[in-house]
Amino acid sequence: LSVDNTDTSLSAMLTVTDLISLLVESLKTSAALRVIKGRTRTNTLGLQLWQHLMQFHADILDFSSNNELDVVTMKFWNQLFRTTQECLNQVQSILPIPHFLASVLSLLKEKDGHVGLQRRALRLLGERVTYIEQLPSSEGTLFLDVIPDLIALLNEKGMDEKRDFSLQKRRRSMVLHQAVLVAVEQIAGHLFGNRDRDMLMEESSVLVPCLKSICVCMTENLKHIEDISNASD
Repeated sequence: LSVDNTDTSLSAMLTVTDLISLLVESLKTSAALRVIKGRTRTNTLGLQLWQHLMQFHADILDFSSNNELDVVTMKFWNQLFRTTQECLNQVQSILPIPHFLASVLSLLKEKDGHVGLQRRALRLLGERVTYIEQLPSSEGTLFLDVIPDLIALLNEKGMDEKRDFSLQKRRRSMVLHQAVLVAVEQIAGHLFGNRDRDMLMEESSVLVPCLKSICVCMTENLKHIEDISNASD
């Protein structure tokens, strides 16, 4: 979007904000709930809406970071950011868990994906797990199955950094590593919160590979911090 402070652009900005607000209210209805929670193979409307909103949310972050925007336009982007945030929260709370997890992993596995979008997806992942039952539960198992993918993501990003020594790439890697580890902590903390010791030892074995990845990430990130500090001197 490219807007300036004219009557036409102001009208367009208000219309966009109103439409997103209307979408938020519509998502709260029982009809929207039935559509998005539909479990037929052909029903991907809710998933597509979530993905488009995530991309739109990332675009808003990019636009709003422009320091040359006038006051009216900046207020528009800030309001649109808050409204879109509310809409995202509403969609992700009712999106079927298999669709939600598949979409999050798809975003995270994109090569050179938008780091803001990936961080947001990881944050939503950590928030969503708090609304499900702890292990043993079918939904808990689905979230547990995501952890190896997150660990693999850490490892892949680490190997990529060995081939690309630009400071921008290193900063991006550090930010994403942190978001991934926070998500793993939230998932593990909720799913294993009050488990019996014997069952905990068996089910938590999926977390063991994560320890090695954490050590590798810490070593790499400390080196990155040192390099960034040296480059700024």
